Amino acid sequence: MSDSTPTTPLPGPATAPAPAPAEVSSRRPIIILICVAAALLLGIIILLIALVGRGEAGPSATPTPSSTSSGSPSPMSGETSPSPTPTASETDEAAPPPTGPIQSFTASATSVDCDGVSSVPLHFEWAADGLALWFGVGVNDAKAGAYGQYELVDELDFDYQCGQGSDGQKYTITVESAEGDLTSKSIIVTE
Repeated sequence: MSDSTPTTPLPGPATAPAPAPAEVSSRRPIIILICVAAALLLGIIILLIALVGRGEAGPSATPTPSSTSSGSPSPMSGETSPSPTPTASETDEAAPPPTGPIQSFTASATSVDCDGVSSVPLHFEWAADGLALWFGVGVNDAKAGAYGQYELVDELDFDYQCGQGSDGQKYTITVESAEGDLTSKSIIVTE
């Protein structure tokens, strides 16, 4: 054999030719457009989830609260979401066992000092069993005159509006049982 004999390459994996620079540059805007569209779609999905999860409070016929509830109020349509059950450390161990669907309903104060102020912040907490719970101001049945629908175990900061007179202001929760029965409990706050 001589060195002048032509050699043939051994068969091996085929290599694809590199794409032409024009092909690479024509794909770049399409890739960028797809990435931007995916990011916008993801943003819209996150926004929708946040809006649905937050819910909305009912119409306000009375003064607005100083801040929102720790749990989000659910829409007035009667939808409820699962509520946590208080643990033994969260409940008063010396209290007798509750009877009925309303286990507890408390306010941070039942008498407020309105000297020189137009409102006084109050903090309400409750725990109940049932299908739905409403909070109302100045009513005996909070479902009929609801400020909003809330979780069965929840809390709410709400401003007492001074100038209510000697009768004070009534704050009520109403719970609906699985049978459709309504049970209400009220707290009267005076000046």
